[in-house]
Amino acid sequence: MTIGEALEYIRLMLLSGDISETPSLDAQEILEKATGLHRPVLLTHPDKNLSEIEKQNILKMTERLMQHEPLPYILGEWGFFGNSFIVTSDVLIPRPETEMLVEKAIQWLKQNAKVRYAVDIGTGSGCIALSILKSLQDQEIYFYSTDISFDALLVARKNTIRMGFDRKNLLLQGDLASPVKGPLGLVCANLPYIPSERCKILNVAKTEPILALDGGRDGFEHYRKLFKDIQNKLLPKAIILCEIEYSQKNIALKAANSYFPKAQISVDNDYYGMPRILSIQIQE
Repeated sequence: MTIGEALEYIRLMLLSGDISETPSLDAQEILEKATGLHRPVLLTHPDKNLSEIEKQNILKMTERLMQHEPLPYILGEWGFFGNSFIVTSDVLIPRPETEMLVEKAIQWLKQNAKVRYAVDIGTGSGCIALSILKSLQDQEIYFYSTDISFDALLVARKNTIRMGFDRKNLLLQGDLASPVKGPLGLVCANLPYIPSERCKILNVAKTEPILALDGGRDGFEHYRKLFKDIQNKLLPKAIILCEIEYSQKNIALKAANSYFPKAQISVDNDYYGMPRILSIQIQE
């Protein structure tokens, strides 16, 4: 089997099973993983023969895709904010809309350079805290990263060590902000926000950890609990940034106002024009 034949085989398999909207790109991702060759090399050397081991790995990965296993879990890593993160079925797959939260956090920290301590609640793979640290390497900022899942923290630890931030990203197991004392200047949270009833019918809930998806009756239960717990752990000037579900704008604004009535509160749209990032700016 040649590179060109392998790419076409994967593409046709994915098309026949209606598995992917981007079969050609997925095929290239699999070939990159199986061969260790970068995409430009793959595309310019279609006649290069694959080894038997490479061929078998390609067939196994393609079969996993045909069984509806997400590509990032098959590859074992996924790109986010210009970095590559280890991912397993114990963590959510990093998504582009979350990059907006990272951008806002970086912008705020640059404007508030004296802030030293931040927290990433429900850290999962660690992609939020680590992306911020990577972008602000010249700034003295330290993260507490919490997660209720020990298995998720093991993944976050691998990413933390891999990126060289084991001295700036302290991983803590516990529910929401309970392991953290503060005072904190920045709070980042991408908590489970899908209503329980919707989780029962969504395909993503069949392949990614339900613990990281189910947000309770209206999808906002974890955030209300976080807002209550975090109130006495903030600096006089602080910001809370939360990713929310697109239908939760009014719920988010009402909850934020009830817990932080003096704060400057807003919801910003994501790149697709959907409500996505809740910002709560504390200025006491």
